[in-house]
Amino acid sequence: QQQQQQQQQLLPRLLSGSGKKGGPSPWRLGRRGTGGGGASEEGGEGDRPAGTIPAAAAPSSSSAPDLDTLLLHQSSPIRRPLLNRGGGSSSDPAPAARAACAAFRTLLSLCGDAAPAGTPPLAGSARLEAAHGLVTASLADPGLRDEIYMQALKQTRGNPSRGSAARAWGVLAALASAVPPGPDFAVLVAEYVHAAASAKQGEGEVEEEQQGVRGERSPLPPTRALARRAWAALKRSTRAGPRAHPPSLADIAAALDGTPLTTSVTFLDGGAADIAFEPSASVLDAVEAAAAAVGLAHHTTFTLFAVRPSPPGAEPREVGGGAPEGEVHVPLVDAAYLADALADAAAAAGAHHHHPSSAPPRLLFKKRLFREGDAAAAAADPVFVSLAYTQARVDYLAGL
Repeated sequence: QQQQQQQQQLLPRLLSGSGKKGGPSPWRLGRRGTGGGGASEEGGEGDRPAGTIPAAAAPSSSSAPDLDTLLLHQSSPIRRPLLNRGGGSSSDPAPAARAACAAFRTLLSLCGDAAPAGTPPLAGSARLEAAHGLVTASLADPGLRDEIYMQALKQTRGNPSRGSAARAWGVLAALASAVPPGPDFAVLVAEYVHAAASAKQGEGEVEEEQQGVRGERSPLPPTRALARRAWAALKRSTRAGPRAHPPSLADIAAALDGTPLTTSVTFLDGGAADIAFEPSASVLDAVEAAAAAVGLAHHTTFTLFAVRPSPPGAEPREVGGGAPEGEVHVPLVDAAYLADALADAAAAAGAHHHHPSSAPPRLLFKKRLFREGDAAAAAADPVFVSLAYTQARVDYLAGL
């Protein structure tokens, strides 16, 4: 709680760009040059010796940049990680530092900030693979995850290029769609993204200018649409935790561009509906989308089931009945990522056929249970009556 209070006290400076250099920071931050023309790999005016800002109050000195200065856009590579953290061996922390610096170089290429000036941002499959690498590295290494979060956040602040800032927000959205920031930085990231998403600005317009590096005025680009996309993903991943499986390239493309994914949901009467979902969507989000597609108002006792082939001679193990011979209906967990559930279903189908399955996994929408309170829902919802009757009839004919 004390750390959250410290973070919240610092956030107004982070958002306004009016922080006092050398002020206290509640995080262990690597001392390095300021953004937007600060330290490069070859050193320079903004380069700082390695060190740590203590968790208590750091001395007021120009050699210890505060968080506000540290997290400003820069177009040159970093020489040291933004965050001091464990990694590698106790005698050689270099692997962690190299991974952090490599991640920032990838981010520069994704945003179009890589040297030489004028180098276009990565596009096509190279763009997807680079962003995929950042997200999967964040899933695999919690320490690097926070570093990459801070790097992406840094490139959205004080960025003179609207396109570069927009691409950095896309990376933030891709990260948030698969893994939340760690507890030490969750409040910082959440409040920054929420403030940007809530800013009073027109769609596609630039936010109010804020003080940039070395007294220059630079625009803080992101539109509310970009920040809102990152905020929606961040709320979902904070509830659900990290993805169980690394996202696919299709997941990454959808998160970067804000384009929905689609999947098909079937019903026991033979009908089907295509639903759109975001990479961070939960199974419950998909249940609500499927219910809306058929006009079902009372859907609390319904869920999605993965339709999987059953082992030869196995007894039906599904919940709620109605699985024909050779099938098992496995109920999905409402809080799970829908993309993870689809990946599990595809893997199970591939394992049954002893090779990866190219067919999309089947999802079935039906009741998870029947209860006495169904009578009240049936009286007010004819779609509920139809779906419940169909399922009861299938169960009865199957002898269940």
